[in-house]
Amino acid sequence: MTAKETVWRILSQLLSNALAIKINWRGANGKQAFEPLALKYIVLNAVRRNPLTSNASDTDIEKYIKGFELTHQTSNYSSIFFPHL
Repeated sequence: MTAKETVWRILSQLLSNALAIKINWRGANGKQAFEPLALKYIVLNAVRRNPLTSNASDTDIEKYIKGFELTHQTSNYSSIFFPHL
């Protein structure tokens, strides 16, 4: 499992599609900013607790969070990992 997969799995469980499209990293365009939220640190720590991704840098994890935001605006990523939901 990669750091990207770990981040996306975590966020898929934490954020509904409706919420995910209302959030972006900086809060641009009237959206809620993800960067200052305590949730960011929860994701960072959760990724590092996974032995397979424990060496992931803050920069990499943040990049994958940003990528999740963009992808979630056009698709339902959670259905890929969790089709039963």
